[in-house]
Amino acid sequence: MNYFDFIGVGVIGILGFFLKDLHSTFKEFKKNSEIQSILYSKEIGKLEGRIEMVQAQATNDAARIEQLSTLKLDQISKELTELTKYVHQKL
Repeated sequence: MNYFDFIGVGVIGILGFFLKDLHSTFKEFKKNSEIQSILYSKEIGKLEGRIEMVQAQATNDAARIEQLSTLKLDQISKELTELTKYVHQKL
């Protein structure tokens, strides 16, 4: 009987060791995943800020292109008007 008790305690001790190791590994994994989650959240925030900045820049660029196009069209229109007047004077 004494040997069986010794073997039983040994098996329970070995199982306890493995369960303790499994538990500590799980806690470490959970801690690392929380840290990764925080880092990902910060990175997502940075990327969202960059996206907003690029969107604002694109909007500004489009407005600037529109203004430039309008100015060029006005200039072409004035030159065409002057050319038309000149042609009518020559005829």
